Parts: sequence; C-alpha cells; structure tokens
Amino acid sequence: MTPIPPAARSRRIASPLSTSQMTTPLPYQDASIGDIIIRTSDNVEFHVHSRRLADASPFFADMFTLPPLPTTSSTEGPTITEKLAVDVSEASTVWSKILPLIYLAEEPPLDLADLRALIATGRKYGIPGVVGHARGPLYSPEFLDEHPYAVYALACFGGFEDVARVAARRTLKMSGCPRPAEAFEFVGGDAVCRLMRYREECCEAAVLITEVMNQADILLPCNPTSRGFSCSVPTQPIYFENDGWKSTYKSCIEYLDGLSKGLSHRPDPSLARHASLLTIIVTSVLSCATCRSTIYERCNTFAEQTEARIETAISQVSVQTVESGEYI
Repeated sequence: MTPIPPAARSRRIASPLSTSQMTTPLPYQDASIGDIIIRTSDNVEFHVHSRRLADASPFFADMFTLPPLPTTSSTEGPTITEKLAVDVSEASTVWSKILPLIYLAEEPPLDLADLRALIATGRKYGIPGVVGHARGPLYSPEFLDEHPYAVYALACFGGFEDVARVAARRTLKMSGCPRPAEAFEFVGGDAVCRLMRYREECCEAAVLITEVMNQADILLPCNPTSRGFSCSVPTQPIYFENDGWKSTYKSCIEYLDGLSKGLSHRPDPSLARHASLLTIIVTSVLSCATCRSTIYERCNTFAEQTEARIETAISQVSVQTVESGEYI
C-alpha cells in the first residue's frame, strides 16, 4: 500500500465547510449587503440597508433625503453607485449591539454598560425602539438585586418611571449609598437628591413603627400570679390600662432599639426577622419554662407582624416622577 504524502493528507483533512466558516464575514460586515456604511470611531464598517435605518430613526430618514452620491461609469461593466459612508462617534462594540435591535434579529447579550450605551445612542440618533428596548433588561433580578442604584440611574436617563420606582425600592435593602463612580458618575443631581430624599423618608417611616407599639403589637410575658409561680424573665412597663401597667420583656425593648438603629440607615422591612435581633428575645426567656415553651412561635409571629407594619409604612412613601435624559 502506497503511503499518502503529508501534503496530500493535509488536503484531504481540510473540508469545504471549515473553509467557508473561515471566510464568512462577520454580521453586517459583508460588503455585498446593503447600500449604506456605518463607520465607527474604531474604523469598523457595518454595511446596512438605508431603509432599515430610516424606518427606525427620523435622524437617518432625514439624512437619506439628501441627493444621492454621483455614479461612476466603467467601460468593463455597468454603472456603479458608491455607498454612502456615515461616520459615527461610537465604537463598533456599541453599534454591534444596536444593529441587531434595528434589524429585529436575535437579541445580543447586554450588561449595564451596554444598556447605558443603547439609551445614550438611541436618544442621540432618535431611535426610540433602541431606547425602549433597555427597559426590559433593567428589570432583570441580576441587575436589580446586585446594582439597584445603577438601575435607578439608567431608568432616570431613559425616562423609565416604572423601573426607577422599583429600583428605588430595591435600594432600601442596601446599607448606605455607593461611591459616585459606581452608580452616579453620569446622573444628574436632581435624580440623586430625589433618591436620597426617598430613602430618608423611608427610614423615618420605618423607625416610627418601632416607637409606636401597643398591646396588639408587643410580646407580653406569661401571667405568673394566675399560675402560682414567679416569672424570672426581666420585664419593663410600656403602657397603662384601667387595670394597671402592662409590661413586655426587657429584651423586646432591646430588640426594638436594635431594629430602630438598623432601620435608620437601611430601611429594609426584612430586618425585623434578622436572627441576631430575634436571638436577643429568645435567649432572655429561657429561665422561664412557661415563656420558653411558646417563645419561638410567638417571636416569629411578632417579627412577621412588625415586618408587615414596616412594609406598609414604607409603601406609603412615594418617589417623585423621573424625567428622561437626567444624565449630565
């Protein structure tokens, strides 16, 4: 059997499919497609259809009403019309995200930086479909939970009032505010002030709940006189009724003081169920068998009711309406 020369083996291994894949132009970079060139700041040329751009953007529609470029004649072929090249100031990474949206193609992956670029570029060239497309991804839990301040800022920029309200509410789970460079680098001062004022009002409403408690909202100790024994859990009078002062566990007051302190800078209703706070109450009643037997159930109910009251108070605080284009 005659051995196959190395060169022949290489030729047999190569396939038309792999060769085709290597020479296929990148999306929108096929020079045989379209009648317009979008030339980006990094000198990447996207070949697109003027009709698509005109339908998506009044800016481009007006541009394409200008007289066409002159034609050139060739003795070896038909008359050739040169493509109009439109130089844009954005990089190719931005237009590679915008063009699939204009062409209604498969949606590209988008991060927060991409969404900011979409809103800015869409507003610049008057492409409402691109700007509006940023609203949906901003609702992603990935963005809202991890970067609520950035989502709020982008919502203000895009004029997405619904997103801004949700993001502002989600910031309440965060302690304090991020450094300006992390979320507010490009946002206008009015938008920042509105968010800070909203957080302050939510803090005040939440803290007030911990200060106004009555018999229906507080943990009451057992009644030792009716059982013939003495309860050893320290208590503290909190309000007066016809039959005398009503008391609660001193640890419950400590719980409310700790909760108030936490809510003063992080108005998150779920703090009412924080284990470190509830442990203060639970461990304080272990010396009384009667209180100990029911403390876990009563403590959970008390925490859930407190959380619900804080949630109700915060839900009554409103965020002022945002206006589009509030980035500097």
